[in-house]
Amino acid sequence: MLRDRRVTLLKVNQLSDMRLILKDRSVVLIDLENTVVPYGAARALASTTALLDRFKEGCDMDRVIFVTNSSDVELVELVGAITGCKVISEAHKPFTSKRRIAAQTTATPGLVLGDQILTDGILAWRLGCPFIQFQLERTGEPAWPRIIRGFGSFFVGFFFKKYSGDDLG
Repeated sequence: MLRDRRVTLLKVNQLSDMRLILKDRSVVLIDLENTVVPYGAARALASTTALLDRFKEGCDMDRVIFVTNSSDVELVELVGAITGCKVISEAHKPFTSKRRIAAQTTATPGLVLGDQILTDGILAWRLGCPFIQFQLERTGEPAWPRIIRGFGSFFVGFFFKKYSGDDLG
């Protein structure tokens, strides 16, 4: 019999929901663009600062590592300065190596939080930890993330099982 390698998927749409889930994790990998800050947010310093401050409320930021495929140096520096968290840029998700993540922490990632099934979700699957799908409002989002999100929904059943109330690891 084949072992079920699917990991838990939970979709949330409130920051308060996320805070409860993040509460007892060892290390949480969090996508940046369209999960915590909107696309192109580095150019809107005031809104980015407000969003990150709101995100930090109630979270133990010592356990958070932000992971982004972006090469936007301004965004990476801004997020690192505001939150004090480590940021892995140009991560090549979902193929980010365990070694690259291990260079940032001695603990094993316990959760991945992001907006895209095909990048963040598959990274969670590769690491064997639960995936929480969350995204900000989609205003100003380019067309390609919407297309990728739609395409990713076809793969949900292969990689993920629905959250059942106690299976976030």
